[in-house]
Amino acid sequence: MGRKSVVMMFGVIVCLFLTAGLSAGAAETKIKVVAENAAIRLNPSPDSEAVEENVALDKVFSSEKKIGEWFEVKFRTQLGVDVVGYIHEMYVEVLAGEAPPPAPQPEPPRYEPAPVAPPPAWGRGPGIHPGLRLGGMLASLKPGYDWEHSFIYADEDLFFRESVANGTAFGFDAEFGVFVIPFLEITTGFSMASKGLTGTYEFEVPSIFYYNDYAKASTTETVNYKATYISFGLNFHPLPNGRISPYIGLGGCAVKATMDLWDEWQITDIYSSAEEHDVEINKNELSTEKLSKFGFYFQGGVKFMINRMFYVFGQLKYVLAKAEKDHLMSRYYPSAEKLRINLGGLFTGFGFGMTF
Repeated sequence: MGRKSVVMMFGVIVCLFLTAGLSAGAAETKIKVVAENAAIRLNPSPDSEAVEENVALDKVFSSEKKIGEWFEVKFRTQLGVDVVGYIHEMYVEVLAGEAPPPAPQPEPPRYEPAPVAPPPAWGRGPGIHPGLRLGGMLASLKPGYDWEHSFIYADEDLFFRESVANGTAFGFDAEFGVFVIPFLEITTGFSMASKGLTGTYEFEVPSIFYYNDYAKASTTETVNYKATYISFGLNFHPLPNGRISPYIGLGGCAVKATMDLWDEWQITDIYSSAEEHDVEINKNELSTEKLSKFGFYFQGGVKFMINRMFYVFGQLKYVLAKAEKDHLMSRYYPSAEKLRINLGGLFTGFGFGMTF
């Protein structure tokens, strides 16, 4: 045998000894289950799936590896499948051999906390955004007035009076606006309302025989009133990006209306005797006249956003527009007092809107 062969044989023997030493170093550790509700899991984690639950007390396993606080064990399930699993050290005690040193744990990955998302913005943000509101309104109309005139008849005053009541009506309302900045809106609106008001017409006629002896008569008529309102102004939105967004506004308002005014009357003074005095109304006519006035409005409301584009709203609006007009009776009685009619009123609006 040559020298080279001896060296090779010596190397093989050394490798065999080293392999045997390594195998001896990986000695098994006997562990026994000593706690109830022990479970063997697929991975060394309490959140891992359990491959065997409620392991019987005093059951013995062999373990060659320990990862952190978990023993690696090999066992056969009830279905006859060989499985490698992990059991926590709190459920077992070591019977023989030294516990295998814990395997080095990989450093857990570091997660940066996700940035907190800002609350949803219900407005449309910066920029120029048009919007439209459509809805109905309950109008408290204020065109009612009281008017009186008299002239000398039988050396006393003959009175004729007119009284028109205010009314409440439903109407239509539309408003178009443009947000030039998020909290300031330039608007123009159109509204209309109509109502049949109650007019009362009364006469007091003195007797031609006795002083301070008056006969009275009265009648009622339906006074048709219709008004349109064209407004323009500014709305201020202090919380433009909130889901609930209040606003206030003001501006000018042009009111155009038609209204029935008292035009003609005729009465008969009736005497059955000197002591029997009565008055009969033979004619009482109204004539439709046009009225107009430029006034002002103030309003406030709240928008309830459905999403970033659509919303429902409710608002209050007061229009101040008092017109003055010659009474139609002034054709016959030049000294008759003028009519002062409020073409405005209080409007409660509600409806649906959108911002583009």
